[in-house]
Amino acid sequence: MKFSNKILERKLVYPQIQYNLKHALTYEHQFDILKTKLDIIYQVDFENLKIHGIRGEIEPPYHKILDGLLELVDGQKIGSLNRISSKELDYFFRDEKSVPAVTFYSSEYLDLFGLMSGLYKNITGIQSKALTPDLDYFDRSFSEQVEFFEEILAQEIYPYREWTEFNFDLDDIKDLKMFILVDRVLSESKKDEFQKILKRFIPKLYDIELLIDL
Repeated sequence: MKFSNKILERKLVYPQIQYNLKHALTYEHQFDILKTKLDIIYQVDFENLKIHGIRGEIEPPYHKILDGLLELVDGQKIGSLNRISSKELDYFFRDEKSVPAVTFYSSEYLDLFGLMSGLYKNITGIQSKALTPDLDYFDRSFSEQVEFFEEILAQEIYPYREWTEFNFDLDDIKDLKMFILVDRVLSESKKDEFQKILKRFIPKLYDIELLIDL
């Protein structure tokens, strides 16, 4: 398993906090794969999340990856906890745009995201929802279409090793056809697989066109 220099050389932003902070809250999370417990010390201010620090240890270099993950959600709306993707974190740590920050999305890497969904549920009391097919997808606004498309990527594409190299963006929609930017060429079989995944959640999808955006 190889890691980018941005991961290996990262200086930790969030300190270990061994005492109670006034007005701060604590969420304890058990990592299933990393086999450790960690406390997140945080506050919520007008629906924005403020991360103060952590209490506990994670094996290196995953402690640095977690530190970057916390930075991505710090100061953001609570909903960002439920939307941060493995791909977004990967891009955050890349040394070069075309070279993944990690060799593949290992079980340990993906285990870190359980903390985000756990913290979201702890704050809101709402369990993150599994994706369901959207029969009205093409009747929605473009911003809503982009949001749902990104949810599909976050849950059904980017967590899997075979898609690590790709980055997709929804560019346009005409009739029942989606025009999607991708940063490298897909084989016909890979394109068919991608389209089948989209059709599972967008049943009325007729076709996709992939536009190479290097």
